[in-house]
Amino acid sequence: MDVAAVITFHRDDAFFAEALASVLAQTRPPDEIIVVDDASPPGTAETLRDLDPRVRIVRHGVNRGVAVARQTGADAACSPLVAYLDAGDIWLPDKLERQLADLEAHTHLAANHTGIVLFRRNGGERVFADKPRELGLAEALRTRHVLASALMIRRDVLRAAGGWTTDRRLNEDWELSIRLVAAGHRVGFLAEPLVRFRRFDHAGRRAQSRRLMRGNLVMLRMYGELYWKTLGLRGTVATYGDVIAGGGRYGGIDGRALRALGWLFGYRER
Repeated sequence: MDVAAVITFHRDDAFFAEALASVLAQTRPPDEIIVVDDASPPGTAETLRDLDPRVRIVRHGVNRGVAVARQTGADAACSPLVAYLDAGDIWLPDKLERQLADLEAHTHLAANHTGIVLFRRNGGERVFADKPRELGLAEALRTRHVLASALMIRRDVLRAAGGWTTDRRLNEDWELSIRLVAAGHRVGFLAEPLVRFRRFDHAGRRAQSRRLMRGNLVMLRMYGELYWKTLGLRGTVATYGDVIAGGGRYGGIDGRALRALGWLFGYRER
């Protein structure tokens, strides 16, 4: 079955060459490679010049966010499967081969995702490979399990689910996973760390953490009725508490208070 690799790019010259090299080095090469440049400013997309002839570039005239860029890539593809890679991340060589074999062996799955290795500039690494073999709705609501760089999805399912959101620039992969599972599409997991996910260490960590928390809370409110129906009162409050705690992690005194609130409501019914 053919698969398209869609790489999203915005001012990513520092990392793109490594990301693309990981796509070209796949033991099972993609049938299409599409790079979506989300309106990088002039002079900031130098690594998109003189690319391998197998690479096709699609450009946005204005910056629309990574979710729209991913949808642009899916729309430009001809292959029935799409695998995503953000330009800051790296695929291990057998990533596509392992995912494709899994989807061909389990035709009931609409998509699958893999474990990841989170790595930092200082050399620190952490493996995330302990997730449900198949994502249930309650688990999808509680936790962001699916990261775009680890996702392979059937293009017709993506279309049927409404595609990537056009109005969010945070948690767009979490939102898509909730929508997929809520619509009855089955998402599998390969417990193998086949993606290296780059964690950026920015100076404004407190502001970023709180921004992410606010984005999480917006999404939780957007699906509030589904949370209440699926998790009940205690599970819904626990999820809000976990999100608040995470957002306050770097927030000084206020952050400690928010983490205490998250701990207080942090019971999770399994």
